[in-house]
Amino acid sequence: MHYQNLTEIDDYTAAIKSGEMPTKRSFRTTEEQRMIREFILRMKLGRVDASPLWL
Repeated sequence: MHYQNLTEIDDYTAAIKSGEMPTKRSFRTTEEQRMIREFILRMKLGRVDASPLWL
């Protein structure tokens, strides 16, 4: 799943205070999308190597 938080701080804190998750939207990701996100994260962290991503 991919979640996006509420963008306005007042809405965000109100959701937290009421015991709700402060999400604006969410959607299911495919295996390919998850792999792409993981690869991009590893690139940002400087940890890309030739090994498979899903070990």
